[in-house]
Amino acid sequence: MTLRTALRRVFPLLLVLTGIPAQGEGPLYVGGPPDVPGTTVTGTPVPGQPFHWTINPVTYWTDLGNLGTQTNSQANNIVAQAFQAWQNVPTASITFSRAGSLGGDVNATAPQTDPTYALNVQNALYDCTTLPGPPAGGVAQPRTIIYDADGSIVDLLLGPGNSDTTLGFADALCFSGDGTPSGNAFNRGYAVLNGKPLLDGSGTIADLTAVMTHEFGHMIGLDHSQINLNCLTSSCGSVSSDLQGLPTMFPILVDSNAMSTPAVDDIAGLSALYPETVNAPPNQVPFSTLGGIQGHVYFSDGVTPALGFNVIARRVSYPRINASSNVSGDYFTGDNGNPFVQIPGVSPSPFGSRDPNLIGVYFIPGLPPGDYTVEVEGINNWGTFAFVGGSGLNPVGYLGFEFNLLAPCSPLFLSSPTASCTSKSTISVSAGVTTSTGTDIILIGTTGTSPRYDAYEDGP
Repeated sequence: MTLRTALRRVFPLLLVLTGIPAQGEGPLYVGGPPDVPGTTVTGTPVPGQPFHWTINPVTYWTDLGNLGTQTNSQANNIVAQAFQAWQNVPTASITFSRAGSLGGDVNATAPQTDPTYALNVQNALYDCTTLPGPPAGGVAQPRTIIYDADGSIVDLLLGPGNSDTTLGFADALCFSGDGTPSGNAFNRGYAVLNGKPLLDGSGTIADLTAVMTHEFGHMIGLDHSQINLNCLTSSCGSVSSDLQGLPTMFPILVDSNAMSTPAVDDIAGLSALYPETVNAPPNQVPFSTLGGIQGHVYFSDGVTPALGFNVIARRVSYPRINASSNVSGDYFTGDNGNPFVQIPGVSPSPFGSRDPNLIGVYFIPGLPPGDYTVEVEGINNWGTFAFVGGSGLNPVGYLGFEFNLLAPCSPLFLSSPTASCTSKSTISVSAGVTTSTGTDIILIGTTGTSPRYDAYEDGP
């Protein structure tokens, strides 16, 4: 049975909600103005540069308990398999190594003063004042994998009942920068994996593997992604090409087999964060053998940048499989400080650029050389599984809403001179080159003269 279950990032209260960067599949966080009071950002992170792990291999520690019906040893093996799926990407340079076990069996039933109590473990992870040392309390480690045997930890950390709909969540945290573009670093990370579906029969080992792969994608710096949205709104189980193009980082678990292996969009996002430089095919292929597309999305006046719309590049050959995406304006901040999103009483985020020239910009790297079409669509903003909050896409989805696409059709295709519901311009991508000519998309409205802003926006 296909699961329609949320895969999430979690937002503890001490983290400010952010606007997030762009690369094919967006990185989780991008550097912003440094030294913002009351944040956990240390050092001088470089604005406009994504955060990532600067260690290789990325070591991790696993819980001592069981995971649903899986023994501790079996759970450890599935974790290793999920990390390996990312390590196998040939154009990315990242490896993983299990360093050992946590200092206790994390649980939701211990006394609240006990260091194994899940909330204490989470708080220790987010206490960045102990850097460069390990988290306080003797249980958590710099990269912590928590096994929730029966869903009780998920309910404790996210609220009662969440274990029925949330298979796992993850985050990367404790940010620092060394003043160089490549130096914006994560120093801590964790994932919580829910074993309840294995106990009650609503989930399978294949589901668990897909969930782990997805959550570890967050832990190493990848955001959610929207490709082949029809797989959520209608069945695409009989359309193998649609499933092959469905990203592992899709916010909802739709097909476990398809989402256990990174799709083209996932590969692009990971490779942009951790580019391979070694030429030893097939296992190591330089990122420089790939190209990219960069452009703008504007409202129908051709001047006002359009923030928060999903842009997809599809290769002319096998367009449902060979597809990569990015949200317009991903490098820009998503909360207070953004002229399109003003929330009274919310402090400016330490993440995301304040350069208004980036508001409508999209970047899609990691594309194999060839011919591509480009299309823009709204991000799923309705129904039980709207891509908002913990299932959101940036820059505004994590604030609890997504903008509507005011247009006569979705998707709109890049065509000369603006956009069209049917005709498509073709963009040629070459190795090592980011194409930025003829790539701007000017939205068309229902009458050809749509408003500069939709119902949510109030801009300059």
